[in-house]
Amino acid sequence: MFVCILRLSRSQYYYNYSHSQLPNNPLINIYYFPNFTTGRVYFKDGSKSEARLNYNHLVDEMQFIDPNDDTLALANENTIQAIAVENDTFYYHNGYQRLIRQTGGVKLTIKQFWAIGDVKKMGAFNQANTSASIATVSTFTGKGGNYELILNEDVDLRKAEQFFLVDPYNQFVLASRKNVLDLFPKHQQAIKTYLKENSVEFSKQEDLEKLVQFLATL
Repeated sequence: MFVCILRLSRSQYYYNYSHSQLPNNPLINIYYFPNFTTGRVYFKDGSKSEARLNYNHLVDEMQFIDPNDDTLALANENTIQAIAVENDTFYYHNGYQRLIRQTGGVKLTIKQFWAIGDVKKMGAFNQANTSASIATVSTFTGKGGNYELILNEDVDLRKAEQFFLVDPYNQFVLASRKNVLDLFPKHQQAIKTYLKENSVEFSKQEDLEKLVQFLATL
C-alpha cells in the first residue's frame, strides 16, 4: 500500500513516497498548470515560438508537447528572454522563476521547486532505517544536479520557494537585505531608511511586493 504524507512547515510542504512512485504518482503535483497550455517562448535574438507548455517543479524544466505527442524539455535556456503562458510570465536565471510583481522596471519573481529532504532505506518488514546497504540504483536528474534513487527507499521531498528581486537591467538577486542594498548601490541610504521604518520579511511575498513598489520610485 502506498501512502503519501503531507507535512506542513511554514511555507514549505513535504511529501513522503517510495521511489517506485516518483514518475507518475498523481498525488505529487509536479506541474504548475493543471494541463499543458499554449504559450509563447521569446528569445533574446528577437525570435519567438509557440507550443503547449507546462513548468515541471520537480526537475525545474519548462516542458512542451511536440507534434508526436512526446513530452520534451526546452533546451539552451540561456537564450530565452521570457516565456508567457496564460497570464503568467517565466524567466530563466539559474533555474526557472515566475513573475509575481512588476512595478516600473523592478520585478519580484518566485522560484518554486522540490528539494530532496530525508532519505530512509527500507529494512526488514518494510521498516524505515538508515543502515540498509545500497544494492541497485537509478538516477533522477534535475537542474539542481543528479540524485541516485535507491530501490526500496523512501524519499522526503520538500516543496520550497525562494524570492528574487530584479532591477531594470535584469540583474537577479535572491531577496535579502544585503542583496537589495547591493542591487541599488546609489540608493542605499533611502533603502536603509525604508527597511528601518517598515518591517520586511524577505521570505514573505506581501512584504516584498511593498518593497518593490518603493524601489520603483527611486
